[in-house]
Amino acid sequence: MTNQEKPFSDIAPYDSSEFHEKISHLVKEPGFEHAVKWVLKDIDYADFCNQLLLVKDGNTFQKEIMMPFLELLVAKTTSGLTCNGLENIDTSKAYTFITNHRDIVLDTSFLNLCFLRSGYPTTEVAIGDNLLIYSWIADLVRLNKSFIVKRNLPRAKALDAAKELSGYIHYAITEKNQSVWIAEREGRSKDSNDKAQDALIKMLGLGGNDGFKQNLMEINILPVSISYEYDPNDYLKAREFLLKKNDPDFKKTQRDDLFAMETGLLQPKGRVHFEIGTPINPFIEATTE
Repeated sequence: MTNQEKPFSDIAPYDSSEFHEKISHLVKEPGFEHAVKWVLKDIDYADFCNQLLLVKDGNTFQKEIMMPFLELLVAKTTSGLTCNGLENIDTSKAYTFITNHRDIVLDTSFLNLCFLRSGYPTTEVAIGDNLLIYSWIADLVRLNKSFIVKRNLPRAKALDAAKELSGYIHYAITEKNQSVWIAEREGRSKDSNDKAQDALIKMLGLGGNDGFKQNLMEINILPVSISYEYDPNDYLKAREFLLKKNDPDFKKTQRDDLFAMETGLLQPKGRVHFEIGTPINPFIEATTE
């Protein structure tokens, strides 16, 4: 089967058949080398590349490459990472984890670290294409079990993209038995309003072959709450909130997003905690369509 014939090949994470080729290209990217050396000051880059070239799939990438890096971040930039509620997860099932959104990169990275520490399956990750500023970043996130959310499309194309995204989430849950993560709203909350966007729930119900309620139940939604003691991006969020208040047409630049990612990764966060809820299928089942 060719790449074009694979389901959702333009947005899905890379599978094992693509891994070596994509990593071979990634390690030759000057931008990737610069980013690695900037974050990991004392790294032997040649040795690191040799390790990468041995990775065969996304699960191995997360365990052998991302887990040590994330543990280093926890040690250097937090006062501890904790998680409650793992007993609410049946590891034989796949879930759609929906969380509040505080940090562009670390919300789902730290959640997956909690899973890795406990021997639980990790999730695939929804990431907006507005953050894929360079092609090597797009390759890196898809190697790291991320799937792409297409943003800022004309209205006619936005519906098709929403159907494709929903279709992929349903495919991951029902065909791959692979959990996914998605934030409850587009963009990080600037005003502590953590209510899930209606558009997100509607999108999730587009996939599947039954009615809206049955389609939502098919993907096993499980809410998770994230708390950071300190938000490294608080001043950037306040600045953006003020700029939008003064100018309703204000738009962030790609440079703004990149700086926010860097700040969130490297600056102090204090204590970080995840509270895993319970699946909401009983609630959905009790409602009327």
